[in-house]
Amino acid sequence: SKNPHGGFVFQDSDLFKWIEAAAYMLMWKEDPEIERHIDETVQLMEEAQQPDGYLDTYYILTGIDKRWTNLRDNHELYCAGHLIEAAVAYFRATGKRRLLDVAIRYVDCIDARFGPEDGKVKGYPGHEEIELALVKLYEVTGDEKHLKLAHYFIEQRGQKPLYFDIEAEKRGDGQGWSRGPYSGNRYYQAGAPVREQKKLPILMVSARTGDADKIRGLGFGADDSIEKPFSPSVLVARLKVHLAQVERLQLSKQAENAITAGPLTAKLDARQIFKNGAELPLKNREYELLLFLMRHPGQVFSREDLCELIWGLESMGDNITVAVHVGRIREKLEDDPQNPKLLQTVRGVGYRLNAGAV
Repeated sequence: SKNPHGGFVFQDSDLFKWIEAAAYMLMWKEDPEIERHIDETVQLMEEAQQPDGYLDTYYILTGIDKRWTNLRDNHELYCAGHLIEAAVAYFRATGKRRLLDVAIRYVDCIDARFGPEDGKVKGYPGHEEIELALVKLYEVTGDEKHLKLAHYFIEQRGQKPLYFDIEAEKRGDGQGWSRGPYSGNRYYQAGAPVREQKKLPILMVSARTGDADKIRGLGFGADDSIEKPFSPSVLVARLKVHLAQVERLQLSKQAENAITAGPLTAKLDARQIFKNGAELPLKNREYELLLFLMRHPGQVFSREDLCELIWGLESMGDNITVAVHVGRIREKLEDDPQNPKLLQTVRGVGYRLNAGAV
């Protein structure tokens, strides 16, 4: 088409969000007219999709030779993520595969270009979205390629040399968004790899309320969880508590550098704990919990006390968080996690660190 593109560079995403919202409505209530509108839209999308699977109308209409040249600002991968989410939702609502197949072809196009393999571009999206969408696609297709691509985008973000700097140099422009305290690559959450951003708490927001789902999320590294539906004020309060805890930990580093409890040594400036000289690969909450017990060797704390004293939260009857972290710590700390000698359970009371154990 020779018609100029209208709207923002990411305008496609609004269409995809509408389809996704309509699909969730169709799960609740049948509406043949809405379904017909979506099917007609899908046909247009099929016609617009390029032979290699590419589908972004901004570049299709304004110059497809320039595609993939500004991942940071022009949001092709962001739009692709919303397309995937719309396709998955519509497939689940109706069982129709046409939109799902459009999305899969586009993912194949993306996977052929980006990834850790030799010859592929080491890029990632300026606005995160496609990562969670690929996980949803994997849940429908069972294709490991979709999960691996999501993993790649998460792990590659912030790796040096920074891809956004490389592509910006090729375009001859600057650092991008530069207003406010988070400018440049920090604004795009690419200032450092995600696994090196240890100071940032991870809060899991989910509609899944089962213990197994909570345990799984905490096991993947979440610091806390909150169930949907939730009060926005409660969410904000929890975020403030976590950020305040980060600030308290930063202040504590200035006052002391290392503490020792039995075979354990904590280097506070580096947020590391060692057992007999070997570093324990602890995640954020595991580190905080073990460090607290190191500060109070031999003292018994209930799960409720640990929640409130370490993280400033009342457990509200949910003791899963502490129990999961204790289990994870034991796997890394104890010679025999099934028979712990250092991090002990005092039945009916709570936990203590037996610093005298060797």
